[in-house]
Amino acid sequence: MLRQFGKEFLVCFFVGTLPVFVAYAVGTVDSVINTLNNLNPGDPIVWYFLCLLGVHLIVYLVDKFIFKPREGVRKFFASARELTHQIGFSLHGVYRALAGAMPAAAGIMLFEEGLSSSAKALPIAAIFFFGCFITSCILTWLAKSTKPRQFLFSNQLL
Repeated sequence: MLRQFGKEFLVCFFVGTLPVFVAYAVGTVDSVINTLNNLNPGDPIVWYFLCLLGVHLIVYLVDKFIFKPREGVRKFFASARELTHQIGFSLHGVYRALAGAMPAAAGIMLFEEGLSSSAKALPIAAIFFFGCFITSCILTWLAKSTKPRQFLFSNQLL
């Protein structure tokens, strides 16, 4: 379990932290703030991603727990499960990027402005980071738990 947290932390670092550091190296603190604003999608996009995840979970539950006596129906749901697994976890990348970007942005703000002016923002950034990181870990577990079945021969999923 601890190993999975370490892997997820590294993924968050590469997806979210490095772009913030690149924005800071190329620009100023304002470019870091713009990068954070660009990483955060609007509420309609997040709701859309949640709906895609919900569709995947429904297809997963139907494929896993409902008996399908016909071969064509089984193949259809196996294909649908594979497709919805790929699109259902679009939200995962958003949370990974935000979880990686928050500590980097907080560190840059602390470095630039000092502890006195960024003291209020640090606890908020820490809470936001932990929330995004835990959500990202849950989505990783969910993606592994609901992944499509692997067939012995690849032509069985046609």
